[in-house]
This record gives sequence, structure tokens and C-alpha cells, in this order.
Amino acid sequence: MWLTLQGVFQRKSLMNKMKARRKIYTVEMTVGEGMLGYINRVRNLGENLKAMGGEVTEIDVSMSVLNGLTSKNENQLVALDAKGADELSLDFVKSRLLQE
Repeated sequence: MWLTLQGVFQRKSLMNKMKARRKIYTVEMTVGEGMLGYINRVRNLGENLKAMGGEVTEIDVSMSVLNGLTSKNENQLVALDAKGADELSLDFVKSRLLQE
């Protein structure tokens, strides 16, 4: 039953994968959106892409989260810039952003 629902509602065509990839790479935090809600939204975009068979790493999701932050989060970006890319796990980024 689950596979049938996935087949109907979550097509794995090339166009759908491209749209999902575009969404995760161009996501932006909206005005009034809470940090946790934004992070979860980006995480869900990554999970949707994975479910379609697309390749997305945890670092890709972390970078998308950081890329879509507003200008008021510039200080956090500068602080995280000192870390190596391999250290920017989603859990680490999430905890640092929520601390602020």
C-alpha cells in the first residue's frame, strides 16, 4: 500500500528530482519564521530528495540551512565560518543556531 502511494504522489522523474534539488539549494528563511521551523523545513526538503533517489548529504542540508539565513544572522555565519566543512553536521549547525 505504501509503495503504491509513493508511486502515485512522489514520482521519481528527472524533472521532479530537479525541482526538489532546486528547492533545497534556493530555500530561504521567511520573515517571521522561527529558526526551528526553518531548519525542519530544509531537513524535510532533503528527505524528500533522498526519497526520490537523489543524492543529498548532511553537509548539503547544513549548507542550505546556512545559505538561506537572513542578514540578521550574519554574525552566526561568521562564527561558523571558522569551522571546517566536515564539522558542519546538521545537528551541530542546528544547536549553534538555536543557541543564539
